[in-house]
Amino acid sequence: MKFALRNYNSNTEKLQVSNNYHKVISNSKHVIYSGILLGFILMFLFILIINIFIRNIEITFYKKLYLILLLVPLHESIHLLFFPSLKNAEVGFYTKIFSFYVTTNDSLTKGRFLLISIAPFLFITVIPFIITCFYFNIDIVYLLLFNSLGAGVDILYFFIILKLPSVSEIKIFNNEIYYR
Repeated sequence: MKFALRNYNSNTEKLQVSNNYHKVISNSKHVIYSGILLGFILMFLFILIINIFIRNIEITFYKKLYLILLLVPLHESIHLLFFPSLKNAEVGFYTKIFSFYVTTNDSLTKGRFLLISIAPFLFITVIPFIITCFYFNIDIVYLLLFNSLGAGVDILYFFIILKLPSVSEIKIFNNEIYYR
């Protein structure tokens, strides 16, 4: 595994042509903004469901911002757990957009990519939400809310890749996703 600081730009056209890969996702500002919007929608849906069905709570995010320091490494580590090999994994930070990421040089099956994409949402949002239905803890609520916001791009990737043929091979070149 290696660590990197990147500027968030890519030059992958040669890789696409030479390896017969087709671009699925370009991490353009449009994709990032759409993922963030989806994250906000998910977060507000969870707030609504919690307030209606579990307990009426007053959300004050600024009081719990320190939980993000726990959440970001946890979220990225869950992605890493499902990589086929940590040897080819890269953990990094995009300086231009102030965002952490994990990636791999390995080719991924469609199923593996879907699992890698959705795993943090399942483990840090959905399962804690179910636990909150039986055992209420405000810190768990904030973790699941912050993660639902941060997992918007992952969920967007999940649904885009879901449309590909089941035998697709997925490859990540810089910050763009390709398949063949």
